Amino acid sequence: MDSVNTNSTSEVVEQVKSTHGQYCAANTINAFISYVVWFPKTQEGKNVGHQSYESTKPDSKIPVRIDINPAMSFELCKRKILAEIAISHANAATLLRAAEDATADLPELKWYAYISGTRSYPMTGDRVVVITSDLEWLQWISSCDASRDKVCGVNLVMQNPVSVQKKRKQEESLLIQATKIKRRQTRHVANQAKKNNKQHLTPEEMALDKDAEQTNDHQTESGESTGGDTDTDVLKIVADEIYKKHPIKADYDRSTPVYVDPQDTNKFFYITAGMSRIWARAKLDCDAKGSKVVTLDIPPKAGGIKWLSRSAEMMKRTKGSGVSTNQDFGNLMAQLVTSIQQPHTGVAEATSGAVLKAPLARYLNFCEIVDLDGSVEARLTEAGFDQYDLFDQTYLPRDDLVKLNLRPGDITRLYKNVNRFAKIQDLEQKKQRGYRNGNARVEMNHKLVRWCSTRLNTIFIVIQPAQPQRTAKLGIKIYHQPKLSFAAGPRKNRRKPFRGGVIPWVHPKRYPRFYKDLDELPDPDIYLFLTLNRNRKNSTASKRLRWKQEDQNERKDLDRWTQANMKVWRSEQQAEAHKHFFFLKGALADVQNNGPTWLFTPANHMVANKVLRESSNAEKYHALPVEERKQWLEEKMIQARTN
Repeated sequence: MDSVNTNSTSEVVEQVKSTHGQYCAANTINAFISYVVWFPKTQEGKNVGHQSYESTKPDSKIPVRIDINPAMSFELCKRKILAEIAISHANAATLLRAAEDATADLPELKWYAYISGTRSYPMTGDRVVVITSDLEWLQWISSCDASRDKVCGVNLVMQNPVSVQKKRKQEESLLIQATKIKRRQTRHVANQAKKNNKQHLTPEEMALDKDAEQTNDHQTESGESTGGDTDTDVLKIVADEIYKKHPIKADYDRSTPVYVDPQDTNKFFYITAGMSRIWARAKLDCDAKGSKVVTLDIPPKAGGIKWLSRSAEMMKRTKGSGVSTNQDFGNLMAQLVTSIQQPHTGVAEATSGAVLKAPLARYLNFCEIVDLDGSVEARLTEAGFDQYDLFDQTYLPRDDLVKLNLRPGDITRLYKNVNRFAKIQDLEQKKQRGYRNGNARVEMNHKLVRWCSTRLNTIFIVIQPAQPQRTAKLGIKIYHQPKLSFAAGPRKNRRKPFRGGVIPWVHPKRYPRFYKDLDELPDPDIYLFLTLNRNRKNSTASKRLRWKQEDQNERKDLDRWTQANMKVWRSEQQAEAHKHFFFLKGALADVQNNGPTWLFTPANHMVANKVLRESSNAEKYHALPVEERKQWLEEKMIQARTN
């Protein structure tokens, strides 16, 4: 069959080449052809194994002449148009022909017809006309013949494979939710009928019926197949065949089955439960079409496959077997913070990171729906709408909620507040499981710790004290080198430290009072201030030498601070350098202090520091009013990320 199509197409190409240049105004019309082709993108380097697509289209529209012949079918016209495209764009014509004949794993090709300046055949918008039959093609040809003073054309458009996959996944998830709702409604009607007929049952029999209903509810919530009205059972059978075909390979992984690329044994991917369902669904689709693109030996080319490198995975395991310094550092900081006296201190276990499910009553309160007696919640729960993400107007018609005797304003609030409520849920989930930065992670009670950031050898923790009206801050720095640095000026005895100052980490045995006798948290406006006595009698010569070097570095910082206050400059260049230095230190301290209020993550702090260090951005930051600084900094951060 493929050879016949190839020969017929080549004959049409030769016919078009022989008749190219001949034109009869009475029997043909001028039209312009444009196309959009999507094809798999070649990946290099670290992106090998990640499926992505790129599109191409011609620089200008291709002029063609279409015969006005009612006896010519739409299929023959499509072959002739593809032959015209092949004259100047041979590669694109090959892809278009493959998409039209469905001989390759390419998206569906759609034919959009337009006539400029007409409402019946617009060029763009939601009312564009897709030609699918001979009748629609003849109607468009006759309309073009009647309006020869206008521009006619056809757009050949492939759908974006990524958009198609996302839409299909959304439809599948919503279909599952809709199926659950229908089952709940059907079961509710059946239960009502049973209640009417249970007058003659004993209490033991009624208890058994109640246990059976709870079992059915658990099966429905867990997504198991209960009635056979979906293809879940078929997917399980095909997934089992995939697991039998590709068992566990100890050379790659000892607990999860893997698929190894036959052409490159270094490439593989894990066959997880989700991957087996994707593979099984793609195989069922190909079997329905009679295609062999996806089989038990050939996985789907797209669909979320994450190819891995065997050598890279082995290197990760080798590194993971050693002792992690960052993890030890995180454990040390966890012990340090929990040693501070708090009424409810105590390290909580790490959360699993699962998506938080909010009760329906909380979503109603968020939507400002008055439900004092709980009747609205009862009606929605009884109908099966017990989760906020079910209120999607695309798949949940408004009439279904109107039947529940809800007010029109309440229905509108239920539809429009889903995305906002989902963002709040996601933020609460992040607060509950803590922030992760690299390999180090500080796991503490989320009610105590509001924000945590680890960067290089520095960790900053913001603590929520027992008194909600106070916001205490604790800054801790571990020095691996005998060097001191300050965020907004040096330390000075008998003077409160500046906002954003960093204190040195001290040994618990040498300074026990810092850890044991700290009954109160510091002022909310300052950090902890610690006076160090570096001239102890039981010190060694090496310690005294190190303390002397630290004192010299501290004295240098103090001299720079004094010069800035007295405006003693040796030259204009030095004055400009000192001015930029203190502007920058003040700006960084401001960002550090306002980070929790601005909801900055550790990654945002790194970008903000990079932005403020460029050119004179720190001076521009201080020149702005306080209420406009955050907006200006966020705009600069967006520009830095895009560049």
